[in-house]
Amino acid sequence: MIIHIRNRTLTVLAVALVFVLLAGCGTAAAPSQPGAEPAAETQPETQAQTPVSDDGRPIVCVHTVDELLDAIAPDTVIVLESGNYNLPSAADYGAATDSPWYRWEEAYDGYQLTVQDVSNLSLTGEGMGETILSTDPRYADVVQFHNCKGIELSKLTVGHTQEPGYCAGGVLFFNSCEKILVEACGLYGCGTIGVWAMDSADLTVMNSSIYECSYAAVSVSRCRDVLVSFCEIFNHGTRSELGSAIDVFDAYGSDGFTVYRNRIHDNNAQYLLKLESTKNAAFLSNEVLDNRLELSFFAFLKYSAAVDGCSFSGNECPGGWYSGSEGRIQAYDAEGNTLDSASLEGMTYADIDPSSVVPAKGPAAPTEVAAGGEIVVSSVDDFLNAIGPDRTIILDGELFDLSSAASYGGLGGEYWYWQECYDGPELVIENVSGLSIRGSSTDPKDTVLSAVPRYANVLNFRNCENISVSGFTAGHTKEPGTCAGGVLNLDGCSQVLVEDMRLYGCGILGIQTADCTGLSVLRTEIYECSYGAGRLFATNGIRFEGCDIHDVPSPAFSFTECFDLTWNDTAILESSGFYNVNDQGSLEVYVFDGDGYGEG
Repeated sequence: MIIHIRNRTLTVLAVALVFVLLAGCGTAAAPSQPGAEPAAETQPETQAQTPVSDDGRPIVCVHTVDELLDAIAPDTVIVLESGNYNLPSAADYGAATDSPWYRWEEAYDGYQLTVQDVSNLSLTGEGMGETILSTDPRYADVVQFHNCKGIELSKLTVGHTQEPGYCAGGVLFFNSCEKILVEACGLYGCGTIGVWAMDSADLTVMNSSIYECSYAAVSVSRCRDVLVSFCEIFNHGTRSELGSAIDVFDAYGSDGFTVYRNRIHDNNAQYLLKLESTKNAAFLSNEVLDNRLELSFFAFLKYSAAVDGCSFSGNECPGGWYSGSEGRIQAYDAEGNTLDSASLEGMTYADIDPSSVVPAKGPAAPTEVAAGGEIVVSSVDDFLNAIGPDRTIILDGELFDLSSAASYGGLGGEYWYWQECYDGPELVIENVSGLSIRGSSTDPKDTVLSAVPRYANVLNFRNCENISVSGFTAGHTKEPGTCAGGVLNLDGCSQVLVEDMRLYGCGILGIQTADCTGLSVLRTEIYECSYGAGRLFATNGIRFEGCDIHDVPSPAFSFTECFDLTWNDTAILESSGFYNVNDQGSLEVYVFDGDGYGEG
């Protein structure tokens, strides 16, 4: 199954509460009808009763930002009367708060409201255009929700105040949240993203309008069970001074992403739908018209997606239906049939039940190896099939040219995929622990692992831990021309050992890192790279020992926000700086002059 459209308790509640909310917010009682029995005389109440919803939650009606903030609490229904609730008007804006349920988080040009640790909270307004929740800072999200469960937003318009200029903040952001419903809302730019979610589950956006954002309408990362349905998605990336949006929809590292029965029109973006490492995705029964897509309609990395029952008309897309060549990952219809360009071109509208879609065949599981065991491979295909956790892969051969893989640029494996670069696919190994890759010989010159595309990294590890590469040579094939890709790239990895390696150009850098911990580079030769030996960013616990760095431009190394760094057992005290390697093999500071040049 792709995804079931589940019973939404909050959705039903939103309808059932209408009359209760009106009464709770002070709607006058109906007059007595002629001939009716007079009401029994009652004693005046000493204290007004707090109205409650059908599920027993108190209903709090608010008229100002301060009243709204005071009402934020678990198990609460907040009704916002019509008007503009501009968050910077709060009395405690930007200050520490006494509430455990919200805080002001600093952004570059102001503060953003973060609701935290709340469960079963509903915010409902008088309708789109009637109740407006806004903020002024261009770099702030309008509202963030962190570690919340059972959140409902309905009948609101949410966005940044309409002023000239560029926004770097989004509209709604959900981080580590569960059971979220956004219904009958208007979410608008200049916010970068209408709905943005990370590490969250069971997110539904329905019957809403999302428009005029500069990056994307809906973007999720590491989420489960996301549904966007019965929405109007329009005018993203249409401000000429800002250029196109990136994607109308995108998902990374997620499971269950369904876009169903929406009207998507007049957007200007690079892609309509981009999925990276996202399985069980579906794009069904959508009306797609009059959009301009700079690169392609669809871009799928690692997994495919179901596309069926959609109508496409009046769209401009010079790059065609798929990113990369036609032979790479394609969509499939509800019955599991692969869709080429002609099939998509001729598709007509039909209402496809998301629960009826046949799941696509997923990436193959890695070759079975006993935990901690070894597997010897002699071809690229064997190497790729062996990539998995808790194992050592031994490269037994002279050349492993990644472009010779049978799957090159197509479907990947459970722990790896092909990422499209400007001139060809790049191998990405992700979410694996305890993987070692080493050459079979004692001389790293005897085994070469290479990449052909000039813009691709040779080996790219993402979100991996306890990784080791040793005893072989890695670099781009020796061909004329310049490279824009590096050799070894590490992103979000921990405990990585690079030992007895040779990393060479024409790759621009031997080693690149971002957001890593625990990197040891031992007895490794880095040479002939066009930008330098290494660029390390936000990486802690770095150890270089016995390395041979030659034939690279100055500065050989740059470190940015890196801590606990040693070079040949000498601690480097500065967390950021530029360095060369002198003839004695020691690091020395590289100083730029006024023209951007420098010397050690």
